[in-house]
Amino acid sequence: METLLGIVIGIISTFAVSHYYFRRSVNKRLSVYALMSSRVFSGIDASVRKHLKFLFHEDEISELQQIEFIVANDGERAISNCIQPLRFQLPASIKILDASILHKSPRELEVSMIQGNSEAAGHFLEFDFPLLNKGDFFLVKLLVDGKLPFREMQFQVQADDLPRLIKPEWLPDGATKTSKRKVEWVGVVFGGIFLVSSAVVATLALVDRSSNTFTI
Repeated sequence: METLLGIVIGIISTFAVSHYYFRRSVNKRLSVYALMSSRVFSGIDASVRKHLKFLFHEDEISELQQIEFIVANDGERAISNCIQPLRFQLPASIKILDASILHKSPRELEVSMIQGNSEAAGHFLEFDFPLLNKGDFFLVKLLVDGKLPFREMQFQVQADDLPRLIKPEWLPDGATKTSKRKVEWVGVVFGGIFLVSSAVVATLALVDRSSNTFTI
């Protein structure tokens, strides 16, 4: 009976550990993290603001906003061969003045940025990358004319195992710190339970086979 119990416990523990690592291996996640969303003219007194003018290609800008965000693969699987590239759709009232990719990690990461305009939807940016491995990311900087609240920003993509709509998040605290090697506590715990359970069952089985007595 004890031997059968040990086999059952071993099967359950093995299944639990295998299921955990299988779920990790198939996890795919593309994230957009906001670093900055700053309105340049914000906080200026109205009596002073009316005397300030900002020209861009001889066009006066009423509301200048700087936006910086990171596109990162923080899942466990590579992202490749997107059916449609990642698109940052802006409201029709927002005009893109300048857009650039400031940084890529790794440096040889292939990513292209295309700026477009649709009469129905307004201005947009598309980011095309053939391959984004786990941990790869790139940093984008925008200058726009208009007020674009953080909660209204959204990105669209079509790729296997990814949601079509991605809402940006603020970069979490400590995300820029050097990462330390993590201990896989789930594997350690299940492995420990399996070893202890097997040892106890094996000991009971040996005692039962000998004289049904156990002396410490």
